[in-house]
Amino acid sequence: MSSSAARCTESLLPLTVECDVPLRTERALTVGSEVGGYDVEEAREVIGRVLDERRPTVVCTHGELVPHLLTEALTRLGAPLSQQRGLRKGSFWVLHVSSEGSWPGSSGTRCASEPRPTAPVGEWSATVT
Repeated sequence: MSSSAARCTESLLPLTVECDVPLRTERALTVGSEVGGYDVEEAREVIGRVLDERRPTVVCTHGELVPHLLTEALTRLGAPLSQQRGLRKGSFWVLHVSSEGSWPGSSGTRCASEPRPTAPVGEWSATVT
């Protein structure tokens, strides 16, 4: 799932081709799609639906939205809120959601050109480009 911005869709294209999965764009994840730039509540609703689906999902959005989306995800999962929810360009968050109800999160940095990451069942990844 991606912002409709070219830099997001182009970042996810190699992964979608290699995994033979469709690339779905989401207006709510796109900064500049509305007057005023973006709708935080709509973006939070989208991430809520992603979590409700409980499927491995890669999300590419913009730095302005990341702190809001992570707050929404961590709150819904009952996980502690990290003090650092913003990201530098090219950084990512990975939220693992287990069937037993534990939700540890981790963050890191990876180049978009590195080999595709594998996503175990129940993993939700947010990538910022």
